[in-house]
Amino acid sequence: MKADRSFSKKDRILMHIEKARRYLEELDAPRTFSQDGIAEAVGITRAHAALELSHLAKAGLVEDARKHVPEKMRQVKMYAPTRAGYELAKALRAIREMRE
Repeated sequence: MKADRSFSKKDRILMHIEKARRYLEELDAPRTFSQDGIAEAVGITRAHAALELSHLAKAGLVEDARKHVPEKMRQVKMYAPTRAGYELAKALRAIREMRE
């Protein structure tokens, strides 16, 4: 996803991880849903991604799980929206599509 600066960083993160819920029950998850992958996709530093994800988790919009990422030799946290986060991400995506 190209970094759309018309949305906040938190909004861009939610839209990026919108489809991550399906990996919560899997053993493996793609790197794109890790802090590194989210930071790259959203156009922010990894440290800033960690901070924003922490705020989203405290707001009840994001949850995390430790998953094996095939490109890495260890487990890493992957992030997915909660039900409330998913609904917000869908609404944000609809707004973005109307603008295009």
